[in-house]
Amino acid sequence: MLEGLGDGFVMGHKIIIRSLIICLLYIAPVYAEGGEHANEPTHEVIIHKKVEEPEFLKESSREKHPLPEGLPKSNHNEYDSLEKNAQLYLNQGINQYNNQKFMGAIPFYKKAIDLSPTMLKAWYWMGKSYYQAGMMEEAFSTWKRAITLGEINKNEEISKKLKAYYLESRELPISYESLAILSGNTIGKICFSGPAGLATDNDGYIYLASYSGQILKLSPTLNLVLRIGGGKLQQPYGICVDKNYNIWVTDKALHKVVKFSPEGRFLLEIGHQGYKTGEFSFPKAIAVDSKGNVFVADTGNSRIQKFNKNGKFIACIGRLGHSSNGLYHPRAILVDSKGFIWVADSWKRSLFKFDEQGEVKEVFPVPEAQKPLALTGGNTDCFYLTTEKGSVFRFFPTTNEWTKIEIKSKEQRKSLCGIAINHYGYLYLSDFNANLVEFCIPSLNKQLNFNVNIERIDISHFPLITHQVSVTTGDKTPLIGLDSCNFKVGENTLVMKPLGVKQIIKDTHHIMISFVLDNCNQMYPFRQRLKRMFVLFSKRMELGIDEVSVLGVNKKEITEIQPDTFSRVKIERVINHLSLEEGHSDEVIYRGVIGCIDTLLKKNTRKAVVVVTHGQNGEVTSLYKQCKYFAMNNSIPIFVVDLRDEGESVLLKEMALSTGGKYYVLNDYFQGSRIRSDIEQLTHRQVKYLLTYKAEAHNYKWEKSWVRTVVMAGYKDMVSRDVNGYFVPEGKGSDGTYFRMRAEKYSEWKAQQEAEKLEKQRAWEERLMKQESGEAAKEKEEAAKEKEEEKPKPKPKPKAGGHGGGHH
Repeated sequence: MLEGLGDGFVMGHKIIIRSLIICLLYIAPVYAEGGEHANEPTHEVIIHKKVEEPEFLKESSREKHPLPEGLPKSNHNEYDSLEKNAQLYLNQGINQYNNQKFMGAIPFYKKAIDLSPTMLKAWYWMGKSYYQAGMMEEAFSTWKRAITLGEINKNEEISKKLKAYYLESRELPISYESLAILSGNTIGKICFSGPAGLATDNDGYIYLASYSGQILKLSPTLNLVLRIGGGKLQQPYGICVDKNYNIWVTDKALHKVVKFSPEGRFLLEIGHQGYKTGEFSFPKAIAVDSKGNVFVADTGNSRIQKFNKNGKFIACIGRLGHSSNGLYHPRAILVDSKGFIWVADSWKRSLFKFDEQGEVKEVFPVPEAQKPLALTGGNTDCFYLTTEKGSVFRFFPTTNEWTKIEIKSKEQRKSLCGIAINHYGYLYLSDFNANLVEFCIPSLNKQLNFNVNIERIDISHFPLITHQVSVTTGDKTPLIGLDSCNFKVGENTLVMKPLGVKQIIKDTHHIMISFVLDNCNQMYPFRQRLKRMFVLFSKRMELGIDEVSVLGVNKKEITEIQPDTFSRVKIERVINHLSLEEGHSDEVIYRGVIGCIDTLLKKNTRKAVVVVTHGQNGEVTSLYKQCKYFAMNNSIPIFVVDLRDEGESVLLKEMALSTGGKYYVLNDYFQGSRIRSDIEQLTHRQVKYLLTYKAEAHNYKWEKSWVRTVVMAGYKDMVSRDVNGYFVPEGKGSDGTYFRMRAEKYSEWKAQQEAEKLEKQRAWEERLMKQESGEAAKEKEEAAKEKEEEKPKPKPKPKAGGHGGGHH
């Protein structure tokens, strides 16, 4: 008995020990991850030394690293994988990028790559930060490394982004695809008939001359902006817009030219029917040159007439003749940047080239012997010509070559009387017989869709979040005219429409202009010119709109001469604060420009930089290239005013023109007021959208936690998106006062909901019990009845003195 008991006792202990081991193996991972409280938030913050830039991709990169400073600590940080730590560094770098601290973001990306060398997102974001900072060689080197990782094909979104930046193509498209069609037959606020001439202005807006006696100003996406006419027109045909946004129109029926202000107000008219100078016979096309002179195709009189901006006749160009140099039916006209006048003659089916004196230089037959109807200049050194058969040709005057453009559209083009191409590269066609206007984009752009880029996230008014977004086509052409219907914003799994969409340029008149003034001794002889320049510039400043700052630079120092101001008087007196003593330094000027751009990037306005210097022909340095590309990649034009006595500063001129600005020579004839008007016109590429939305309650996280955001943009069948994120600001998270109150209210509501649920549960159970007790009693009663019925009934007893009991 004892031996049997001992064996059983030992076996019982073994079973207990095995059970304990199994339980420990089961619950150990749970406690390793924080147990049942693993998903609960924590408010601990890791404090450690400042992040140091690592040796890039060194062999010891797999060593354990502390988490970035300021990030919330995980309850199981000792078990975190290298990839999770790398993601934390990546988020910190993206946060620096969103605050326009491009170079400050680089160490965080490097730290992330140091932990996870194949982390594609870190490579992509590091290249993007280099790119925005103007460090092109580093950016392309980083992206090239990202492409060779082998992970690029697994992420279609980043692959597409890298193609937009790294594998860019600058070839002119040979085919376009129709993106939108505006029909004049549609009943609504945009109704027209007989669409003829088309024109575009410096901001990309489209102007349509319609036989219905009106001019329509349209957005690049063909939305109505302004209706012009006011009874002054009968059959407008040709149209153009000068550099001051004045609108010139030819009226074929009234035989005259009419000029309107940018707001559509009537200014003047020229001519009437006749054959003398200043008179017209069925005028059709019209064009202006850079000096403001107006050229009219006087079709019925077979000539071109030239007028000044006030409508005064200057000269006649061309003459009637059946010879090769004679005009017969001039139908279209344009003036190129060199002053040559190009005329398309529909009767002779040729393109004529005239010099400024009106002499024929060359004649080019139109391909396929088609009749030309309209002519326009492109955003490059080429022309676009339409014909009566619906064909579109591109002509290169430098090589005298023609290229036929393929237009992919469901509509059959019949008579293209108007053509325009704006500086964004969009092509517009007006079909007179089909009564429609067509909006086309290069086919490559449509195949690549367009690129959405989140440039900045503003959380200063949290929980209101503002994303600064740029939307460009495949060749980095800005897409303007979008509204809230074209955007969606997502946080984690929630998708919403933005509360408001503001477009910088269209909705913002505020302009910030930063002057970088060479405060060296070589500028001293030009003090009077400088003073006159600032006086003329200040007179053109618009009060409450133009905000100007002046930075003085020389070989010794960079000083702020005038902080941001709206005051004209302070700008006039800038010259009084110059020392003009130290020597000149090109490198310091570049650093001053970089500093101004860095400051301007934080402003949601139109912006420009003006450099005033006694330019030097130095060498191309890395700082020069960074300065130039920093401005280019952030769409900030640089205007250079050169005070040298003779020659030009090649580097400064190249910087100005490549960034979309202008180069001036400050001589006695220079008008400082030109700078202000040129800035107004040349900031058209600063097309940014400000998307504002309110973070939803269930997305509020603990302070300093990371929130992933997505911005999606769509137009017609083009769509794109970009991913970014932000850290919930300190004191604004779920542990902040406001959110704690909300959490308490939510807890009260949740407790009330639970109490109501329990009450309903109890009531249901009581009803069930009552129901069950009633049914049981009824069954018991029925069973008793059945049992009673089943019992045998007793036999009745015989009565006494029965039938056989008596005797007679």
